[in-house]
Amino acid sequence: MHKLLHSMQCPMALGLPYPKNGSQCRRTPEVQTYCRPPTKMSSQSLPGPEWFDAAHGCDAPAGLGKEAAVKRRCRVAFYGDPCTDYAACQIRLILDSQDPRVILTMRDTKSFPCPQFIFTLEKCFISMGMEKEGDDLFQTIKELRAENPHWFKDFEKVTLWVIKKTAGEDPIETGFSWKLDQKAREEWCSLRDRLRQSSCVLIWKNWAENHKDPEPIQSWFNVLQLEKIADPTKGGIFWAYNIINQLQPADGSDEIHVELPWLKGANGEYAKWNPSEPYFCSETERKSRLIEGSRIERTIQHRVITTLFSTANRHKFWVERLPESKHCFVHVKVQNTSDEEQVPVPEIRPPTKARFTFVENQSIAEITKANLSSGLVVDRQTTADFVLFVPFLPGKSYEGYSIVVVIKPDLEATDRQIRALREAGNIRVHGDAEPRQGYSLQKTIMGRGVEFHPDGPDYFELSVNQISNVEQSLQKQRLAYILQKFPLDDMQREAPGMVRPIDSISISRDQLSVLRAKSASSAVVKRQSDKLGQDEVDLHDVQMKSLVLKEELFLIKVADSCNSSKRTSHPGLTQERTKELKNCLEQLYRPKLEKAKIVATTLNNASQDILWFPRGESQKRPYNRNDNALDQSGHSAWGPRAASSCYNLPNGANESALFLKRSLMERLYKTGYTLITLTTDYKSHPQILDQYNCQEQNLAGVSSVFISVISLARHFSNSRQWKNNAQAYLARDLLKELYSFRSSSEDQIKRADIMIISPLKDQNHLMDYVLSESNVGCRNNLTVDSCQGSEANLVIYLMTRPSDHEGMSTEFLVDKQRMNVALDCARKVQVIVGNFDVWNRMSINIGEKSKNAFLMSLLRDVSAKGHTLGWYGVPTVTETDRQLSLS
Repeated sequence: MHKLLHSMQCPMALGLPYPKNGSQCRRTPEVQTYCRPPTKMSSQSLPGPEWFDAAHGCDAPAGLGKEAAVKRRCRVAFYGDPCTDYAACQIRLILDSQDPRVILTMRDTKSFPCPQFIFTLEKCFISMGMEKEGDDLFQTIKELRAENPHWFKDFEKVTLWVIKKTAGEDPIETGFSWKLDQKAREEWCSLRDRLRQSSCVLIWKNWAENHKDPEPIQSWFNVLQLEKIADPTKGGIFWAYNIINQLQPADGSDEIHVELPWLKGANGEYAKWNPSEPYFCSETERKSRLIEGSRIERTIQHRVITTLFSTANRHKFWVERLPESKHCFVHVKVQNTSDEEQVPVPEIRPPTKARFTFVENQSIAEITKANLSSGLVVDRQTTADFVLFVPFLPGKSYEGYSIVVVIKPDLEATDRQIRALREAGNIRVHGDAEPRQGYSLQKTIMGRGVEFHPDGPDYFELSVNQISNVEQSLQKQRLAYILQKFPLDDMQREAPGMVRPIDSISISRDQLSVLRAKSASSAVVKRQSDKLGQDEVDLHDVQMKSLVLKEELFLIKVADSCNSSKRTSHPGLTQERTKELKNCLEQLYRPKLEKAKIVATTLNNASQDILWFPRGESQKRPYNRNDNALDQSGHSAWGPRAASSCYNLPNGANESALFLKRSLMERLYKTGYTLITLTTDYKSHPQILDQYNCQEQNLAGVSSVFISVISLARHFSNSRQWKNNAQAYLARDLLKELYSFRSSSEDQIKRADIMIISPLKDQNHLMDYVLSESNVGCRNNLTVDSCQGSEANLVIYLMTRPSDHEGMSTEFLVDKQRMNVALDCARKVQVIVGNFDVWNRMSINIGEKSKNAFLMSLLRDVSAKGHTLGWYGVPTVTETDRQLSLS
């Protein structure tokens, strides 16, 4: 691949390389002079297109990208415009190897998001030069000075950009220009009109010979445009992917993964493209960043699985037999014994099917797939990489044996994600057809923000008055009556409201395999609780599982599946039983969904076909229903988190990985969309989320406490995650004491009151093991990612970290969205378990302005209030004066 891109390049075409339909520019000779490409490099020492054939570990020559992206004051005028005035703006360059662009913004504006015009090489041709003897645009600048001397007042020398727009293509506009002050808004509108009317834009800024890097930036921009972008024979924008796609198998077989040479670093690391803006400039960019990035993930997953789990590889194992049963668990420790390059060990998620056999270590016999037995990956506490459930295994010694495991990659979830990303740009809704009459999905996923312009063609506002069947006069009469009986002040009128998300109204498709009978019975337990509020009772009655729980067919299926599971000693439902339950549930769900006018669900569930099509995928007739999406924590995933895969791989050689990690809600927030962050939590006890709340209230007792235990997290075996034994056993001891405690009125904390949350799966498994070992239980033991929408009266959050004595390795704990989910599950009492000895005052102060700021704000909050306890065993609970209370 080192010479791949270079060898496929063609000689540079002469003349203006656009429009792409092959027609020639019909402007006057003077404009041809302004727009002609440079005929030579400005310096032989500057890098050329051959730079892309070597390993550099970055996307542009050292320092150029950062320097070019700095905003510089500039002036803008237009060739052939009868108005000879110039506009004062700011300019910056994005030296993206696949999609370089020029960005114009207003000077000295404090509006957020800052309005800007973007010139991309997909729609423009850009010449860049300096007022320097020998430069290609030197003569052009000289002529412009003579014709319009006032343009260059106070500018001794300049750098000039000449931008020739493709016919009919306007620059991309982003930001909220209508929020500028009146004078700035008038200037912006004038600039927009002139940009749309002119086909040739002139931009210049002051330049002195001692300025840093102007010539290398100019030279490199010309390389990107002339050698990579503007010439269609070399691929256009995202030329690297266009070339790689030519190498893919024509028969549609498994795709190959080609690493980009210049992104490889000397230390073996692979650089990632860094998202410089939250929006996408074009549909081509969106698809290239997200779809191609997802395809790379798919290819890497396929290669890793087929490399590690083939008949050529042998792995270590040990057998765990079940008492009085032929069934057993085989714990597999992955070994890469093939001649292939070392690949990361993936996390194999249940319920992946696998085939296996045992071979003697000294055997050289060839293994065929006909000799393999079947097994199923299950979720079980282990220090190995994964566990196989085996229905039958002869009772003999396997000392001196290895195991061969063959796993066929199950990439259905990734394939569905890629299809969804591809279709997202094609789906047309009401707003894409008629201006100001609906919501535009296409424009929203681009994230430019212009559809919020009150006077723009894409603006759309929906109110309950528009969708109500009640006559307008009657609406006004009823609203007036309500306001008279229940008057609201201005703050109450404007405050956003949030109904607490219900636990689940539909089972996520990628979670059906772990459906358990207790999920059905939990609704009964919750419904019979004598401490439910009226809002909870109301919500319970419209939850999907409550609506279908009484259906006799479903109960029969659940009972039958549970009895079958007990008879076979199988640790959970088989895939066949899971499929039966899924079909049964969908049959019960559809009549309810057809009658529903409003359906509330999580964004993770929102993509399911059952919520959109009453007759299934085969009959794509949508429900007659209005749809709205709400995101509680920023987990609306746009990229790899949109659907769960059977495999979890560490970041590999995927240049688009950082684009895939961004969620849609995160992008829209950074673009300036009017998303409202709720600053006051009304659900939990006020002390639990006091760091969020605007006001503190004087309350008796303590409902949020930090218990500090001196311990560090450790890696076990070759797992990439962390466990903290001390925190797990602390939680166990705490539960024992809480369950044994009775108040003077004989009130008691019950198992149904308590939930345990861990940030990492390994800690979650350890907690399961510790609780089962001690015969102690709780309502739920969940990871942060699986607890969204759940809640309990008392929540114990095991921070697991730190793993070092300095306390600076926080990783997962600094994710504000995940922390928000974990801290939002407690109704009345929250117990956080960590190591305050390591996260001491010094560490807190160090982290104030770093990525750890959110975590440190939590620690400062509990420290300032004195809501901390040092753990010294069970007496910490039994002898403390300050009792935890659920009242």
